[in-house]
Amino acid sequence: MLPPELPHWQGEPLGVREFPQTDRLRVGLVWQGNPAHPNDRNRSLPLSALFGPLAKLHDADFIYLQVDDAQSQAKSIQAIRSDFEFVSFADAAAVLSVIDLLISADTSTLHLAGALGCPAWGLLPYAPDWRWMLKRRDSLWYQILVLFRQPYARNWSAVAEEVTEALPAFAGAHRWAIDVELSYRQRAHGQGS
Repeated sequence: MLPPELPHWQGEPLGVREFPQTDRLRVGLVWQGNPAHPNDRNRSLPLSALFGPLAKLHDADFIYLQVDDAQSQAKSIQAIRSDFEFVSFADAAAVLSVIDLLISADTSTLHLAGALGCPAWGLLPYAPDWRWMLKRRDSLWYQILVLFRQPYARNWSAVAEEVTEALPAFAGAHRWAIDVELSYRQRAHGQGS
């Protein structure tokens, strides 16, 4: 049985400090899962493999949503920021509600984004977990997810390049949707005056 329509779960709005208003895309990054996971060496990637190509993009703010020791990788890269402290899934859900896109390895944060109906791109190893199936760009479990797969084992550079090439199109579509929504609201407000 396939899951029902999204979102699967909705949390209470939390007191998340808002980002400054900007026209820049807000992209959350998670590159490493739980190191104790039996398949972590295949499903996690070094931040440098992901962010090296993404650093070419200058119209996005990159925010790490990483926990534990992997955070230290981001502290050395000035272009990645963290505005939030994560203690619980509720904290992560609140952050996912204020960013425009999550780019994540196969982690609990990716599943949370999918369950919440937040736009997310999943980075998958060549031989992924069974639930991701093979050779699919979409997910049967979370309709909002787009999957990026290694073309062969341990080739994260091809995945990072593909994500980097796709992000400007996502940003353009995202801006267009915001412009349409603003235009609609302005017309609706003008009709009611």
